[in-house]
Amino acid sequence: MLYAIINSKESQAIQMKAFGIQSYGPPSVIQEYTKDEPIPKDNQVKIKVSAFAINPYDASMRRGNFQDQRALKFPYILGSDLVGKIVEVGTAVNDYQIGDFVINHRASGAYSEYVTATTAKIMPLPAGLDLAQAASLPTPGIAAYNAWHAFANIQSNDVIGIVGVGGAVGSLIAQIAHAAGHRVIGVAKGRHQELAKELQVDQFIAYDQLPEEETWQHQADVVFNTIFAGSDQHLSEQLVKENGQLVFFTGVPDDLNLPNVDTVAVGFRKDLKDADVFAFWSDFLAEHPLQLAVQQTFPFEQEAIVKAHELIESHHQGKLVVWVN
Repeated sequence: MLYAIINSKESQAIQMKAFGIQSYGPPSVIQEYTKDEPIPKDNQVKIKVSAFAINPYDASMRRGNFQDQRALKFPYILGSDLVGKIVEVGTAVNDYQIGDFVINHRASGAYSEYVTATTAKIMPLPAGLDLAQAASLPTPGIAAYNAWHAFANIQSNDVIGIVGVGGAVGSLIAQIAHAAGHRVIGVAKGRHQELAKELQVDQFIAYDQLPEEETWQHQADVVFNTIFAGSDQHLSEQLVKENGQLVFFTGVPDDLNLPNVDTVAVGFRKDLKDADVFAFWSDFLAEHPLQLAVQQTFPFEQEAIVKAHELIESHHQGKLVVWVN
């Protein structure tokens, strides 16, 4: 009889749609899957996903760039960042309730109609924050916060340089720096000049239209190089002061030769917790509007998600977001 009851429950499982991969490869390997809706544990909530972001990290996982450090178990559902509404809470959850909208950062599985998450991996949706921006915040928000608070050594009067200020991480660091009262020098392509004004960057340098005068060189005490793979044609090296600090997000370049400059590589540390980051951004957004550009949104369909992955491998501007519900 017990066997029959168990099988009856399994047969009644509600199914949902999700997108992932069965093997490493180009965007075309992304497939649609039908999965059982997840059931929350006592310390979890169940979230109906409203939107999720497509990040460069997702593309790296799809390509297999990290398979030596993190081999995937296939099929693998992609995605780390989402926003959605709580539709069920575990028995041990007291600080959230059904109907709350939350932002969620997770190791995988965001490309889904429903997910479960512990309360340490979610934050309440800040009042007035656009859902597309909310879905886009977790990964770059974590990177920007950790780089600023846990890796860089910033003094109160430091001038801050940001190479790649037009990107998600760079723009968030600019907002943190400005709110803390620092002078900010932003470097990006000339097309990002208007965004730099919105970010209240004190000095903008277009790297595709460098000024003939070299007065901008060696002006920043701390320079954040947010360019993918750190390939910025040595602009960070030119911007940083002697005895200053260079902060990289994808490892320190092998050809860097600045004996009087401190170099730091932002990376994973077990002591860094999402809950601390979410608390910071909750407080920050209660006092400051968020500037986080969303370039394009897509429907929750295989063809559209493949297209978004193709776009993220090009020189796109802004975040890419998929609407689910």
